[in-house]
Amino acid sequence: MKTSRFKFQKLSLAVIIFCMTIPRLLWATSVIFNDFSNASQLQLNGNAVANFNNGIDSRPVLRLTTANNSEVGSAYSKTTIEVAAFSSFFEFRITNPGGYLSEKGADGLVFVIQTIANNVLGTTGGSFGYQGINKSIGIVFDTYNNSEHNDPSGNYLGIDINGNVDHTVPATYVQNFTEPFNDGQLWYCWVDYDGTTLEVRANQTGIRPATPSVTEELNLVSILGQSAAYIGFTASTGNSWENHDIVTWQYNTVTVTPPTLTSVVVNTTTDVLYPQGSTSVSLRNAIAIANSSTTPTTITFDPIVFATAQTIVMTGGQFVFRNGSEPTTITGPAAGVAINGNNASRVFEITANANLTLSGITITNGNANAGGNDGYGPTFPI
Repeated sequence: MKTSRFKFQKLSLAVIIFCMTIPRLLWATSVIFNDFSNASQLQLNGNAVANFNNGIDSRPVLRLTTANNSEVGSAYSKTTIEVAAFSSFFEFRITNPGGYLSEKGADGLVFVIQTIANNVLGTTGGSFGYQGINKSIGIVFDTYNNSEHNDPSGNYLGIDINGNVDHTVPATYVQNFTEPFNDGQLWYCWVDYDGTTLEVRANQTGIRPATPSVTEELNLVSILGQSAAYIGFTASTGNSWENHDIVTWQYNTVTVTPPTLTSVVVNTTTDVLYPQGSTSVSLRNAIAIANSSTTPTTITFDPIVFATAQTIVMTGGQFVFRNGSEPTTITGPAAGVAINGNNASRVFEITANANLTLSGITITNGNANAGGNDGYGPTFPI
């Protein structure tokens, strides 16, 4: 929560002000296919072929299945790749939908991360070649409505886990699309995982959407049982069929590292702005450091000075937080600490866009007459 004022009778503001510390991401490119003229890094299985000319794209593609009855194909990295956090982008094209059934075109393709083997191959039809692959996740682009799998439609994007293609799942895990995936047009897809949240985006414009099409909170390493896996694609056809082509693909591992922190320890209860070089660090000094910091700041209290409950009586006016680019966290000592506004001013003013988290603090005797008597209030434990 961000606010420009601290009002003591507004409990939602006085109790906690939220911030988020954003981890730094270090990228390492693992897989790049600008085309599939050379697929030596991939294990091709079933009907999958590389270096294929589909007559539409100017470069060779990876064809997982042709538009024929009951085919299945897969392609996986020959070696396992780190998947604890990653970002992947690929382009696909599905053409020539047909079949014996009234609904033409089937069944769709899946972006798969799995730990079984690089030559694993599922079955044909509505399984996408993915059903039954345990210790896996699959990003499904389904082009046929299989009622036995509780599909929401015959054209949706979904997140499947452990080879289960039954889609009786929360609505956030599946998203119907208006434009058919098998309309012959080029589709663009982004799959991102930061170690906690899996996000998938897809469209025909090639411009990455701000909002994910589907998202799911999951622990991928726990699902897989390890942090490295085979990555690739599967597709299948049945009594209806279509060509499933992967046109380009890029996969990047991501190393999530915690941000560099500025750590300040308050070692006095006096409210004095000590000069630079002093061995005394007041809360006012610590806040001044936080306001000028270019990294997230943590403010704690000396465990010896604050071994018992202490009170900081303000004599220099309100504490002002101005840093709008980096968050500040103030954590009180185990014994607790009170900040007393001395009935002379607000205790805190948080300017627009500043980020502050407080815990283990008690605020008392604040006075903000300029804001009316809603700024003068009781003690709040924080």
